[in-house]
Amino acid sequence: MEQQAMHGEELPYHQQYVVQQTSLLQRIALIASLTLAFLAICGLVLLNQNAIETRADYNDQQKLIEEQRKEIASLTRSTKALEKNAALIAGIDNKTMSLASALFLLYVQHDVEGGVVTDDFTVEKLRLNVTNNNILSITIDVENQPQMAVNYKGSGGYDLADRELRAKSKEIIAAVKNRYNPADDSLPRWDDSNVYLTVKNYAIGDTTSGEFMLVGEK
Repeated sequence: MEQQAMHGEELPYHQQYVVQQTSLLQRIALIASLTLAFLAICGLVLLNQNAIETRADYNDQQKLIEEQRKEIASLTRSTKALEKNAALIAGIDNKTMSLASALFLLYVQHDVEGGVVTDDFTVEKLRLNVTNNNILSITIDVENQPQMAVNYKGSGGYDLADRELRAKSKEIIAAVKNRYNPADDSLPRWDDSNVYLTVKNYAIGDTTSGEFMLVGEK
């Protein structure tokens, strides 16, 4: 009895097995707990790292968006400036074309007056008026050649048959039209139905009906 008390009583085998298994399970549980704790810490580190990277990406995206916004604003200002300049240029072009048109008409008038003649008439004065649709209204005032002066009765009348006077009138109109050769389509257009023929400012006839007709024929 005393010897057993000194050395302790030995447990039965099956009890020793249970104790050993319990101790092993405790060690496994401890290792599992430590492993889970380690994994949790790693997860937190990764989440934190991802959060930092996501925040950095977000900041980069915000910077890019801000830069693009500034570029768009700059392009908008540039576009408005270009539109303003284009409007100014268009205005200058319109004024330039108006001036070019006026100079061309003056040149034609100077070239035709005294420069276009037939056997019957000499152009004394040419008036070229531009309508709103950029079409000419033409007035040709003539002076009689000597053989026509004999037949002139005054106030635009002639001692000639209507057919003969129409033919002579058409000839001088065609000669003036032949001198009008605009080099650009933007210049005023000749209108065959808008020509007036006068002598000493008295009406001979016009083409407003679509063909030349004498005043007395209307």
